[in-house]
Amino acid sequence: MTRRLQSARYNPTTQAMPFPKRAAGRAAVLAASFLFFAGLAHAASEWTIPVNELARKIADATGPGTVALDVTNKSSLTATKVASIRNMLRAELAARGIRLVDAEQAAATANVALSENVREYVWAAEIQQGTNPKVVVLVSAPRADSLAISQNATGVQLRKQLLWGQEERILDVAILDSGSSQRIAVLDVTKLTLYKLEGGRWQAEQNWPVQHAKPWPRDLRGRLVPRKDHLLDVYLPGVYCRIPQHSPIVLECFDRDEPWPLGYSDSGFRASFNSGRNFFSGALTPGIGKFTAAPPFYSAASLPRDKYTLWLFAGIDGTVHAVDGLTDQVLPGIPWGSDIASVHTACGSGWQVLASANHDALAKVSAGDELRVYDMPDREAVAASAPLSLPGRVTALWNIAENDAVAVIQNEEEGRYEAYRVSFACGD
Repeated sequence: MTRRLQSARYNPTTQAMPFPKRAAGRAAVLAASFLFFAGLAHAASEWTIPVNELARKIADATGPGTVALDVTNKSSLTATKVASIRNMLRAELAARGIRLVDAEQAAATANVALSENVREYVWAAEIQQGTNPKVVVLVSAPRADSLAISQNATGVQLRKQLLWGQEERILDVAILDSGSSQRIAVLDVTKLTLYKLEGGRWQAEQNWPVQHAKPWPRDLRGRLVPRKDHLLDVYLPGVYCRIPQHSPIVLECFDRDEPWPLGYSDSGFRASFNSGRNFFSGALTPGIGKFTAAPPFYSAASLPRDKYTLWLFAGIDGTVHAVDGLTDQVLPGIPWGSDIASVHTACGSGWQVLASANHDALAKVSAGDELRVYDMPDREAVAASAPLSLPGRVTALWNIAENDAVAVIQNEEEGRYEAYRVSFACGD
């Protein structure tokens, strides 16, 4: 819009004079230039931290020298913002001793993909230096439009606490109630280990190899269930183990297909596990009303209602089934992954679903996974919390109490497995 200069109040006799056409043209150019560079300055401040972090990680991988840089946009960022990010990244790399050249002259290449998921931008750089193995580094930056999701979904607060980490794959971790001393049991591919907290650190007390006659399936799963009448039950494909409540402590294992308990304790509701695969066959003990079986599923969650219990099953075909004893309904548009559990948070409706993210909805270069709590009014999933970010994809999710769960992930940057205790609280 063209505006005229207004006369100053202290000089009422002086009238505003219109610009000559040439002067007006120069003013328009100056105004446009100001807006353009102001936009670049805003974009620069917006991306300074992730650009600096990405440049540092690239420089750490390549060292000083010649690098061919390619930046590809796979996100909703505008061309102007991508250009700003590219220019900032080139400047940061130059400041770190890297000379950007064409691929034919480069000692290393860095292919950067700008992607995103539902709550943040995720940038990945694939680095190739000579004949060395490729290295992938990741950084993330929050999306402005994700703030609305967080502000509208904060009825439940999620917190995570690292319990244990190791190189070998963790199948499950149990927190054992042993009076004044704190203990955990860690089940991995080869053994079960008891740890005691001493001096702020977990110290191994005892471990036992898990005996089994048949080879394990490729994607092995396992479950630990503390018991009141003895210390622990261990469930594996085709193998059931237990630790009786007597001394010396021993692990007794049996080659048999024992149904696995579903829920946070051995409440009596169980499902048969397919010993040759990584999912439940669907056979239920006891049944749910008139249903003695559900479709094959990876995980399940129960939501007690006034007159019945609604069971939700994350099917192996990507669907979610809701079984109430009278009907088996496929729920459309549920944004969950294959790992779900029921939790009693005392927020909202009380009983809710803790679910991992649908990986198809996350960017393929995502640095990790997300957990979120959902209410289920009228068979619809309504977010009851902001997402809780994890530094890797969830490989196991079990509830260990009404308001506690254990999530096992594989840390994508470090490669090792980590088990987190996830707890819940009400509040904004």
